[in-house]
Amino acid sequence: MSAWMKKLHWNKVFIAGLGYLIISTVLQQVEVMFTMKYYQDPALVGIWSKLMMPVAGPPPLAFFAISLLFSYATGCTLAAVFEFMSPLFGKGYWGKVIGFTDIMVGLAIVFSYFPMYLLLNIPAILLVWWLVASAVSILLTSIVFAKMMK
Repeated sequence: MSAWMKKLHWNKVFIAGLGYLIISTVLQQVEVMFTMKYYQDPALVGIWSKLMMPVAGPPPLAFFAISLLFSYATGCTLAAVFEFMSPLFGKGYWGKVIGFTDIMVGLAIVFSYFPMYLLLNIPAILLVWWLVASAVSILLTSIVFAKMMK
């Protein structure tokens, strides 16, 4: 374990990870209500993973279980990074919230959304929906992290 990781308050990180899990799950369900037509479009069937859509229709229960596990792992990772980077944003509550949100959304765009747009046959508007949902999720989670990880 790296030296910086030893300094983290892991109990807070694991609890804060639950905050992300809840927020992102709710926002993903809202986003799906607006984008369902893309998931049902036969022309796009080839871009969805076999885990999500082994056959036409709604994803199986295993997909939701793995999605929850991955969301929790993502939340714990974000919480650990938030705690580590928090001093860089000063002492102000909103400075920490906005600073962390800016960095995480910026990194998501560069390392995720740009490559998806270039490499995958995903409609650009769907990528925009995903980006907005992710940005709102990170903003709301940052608010929770800033309150929990003083």
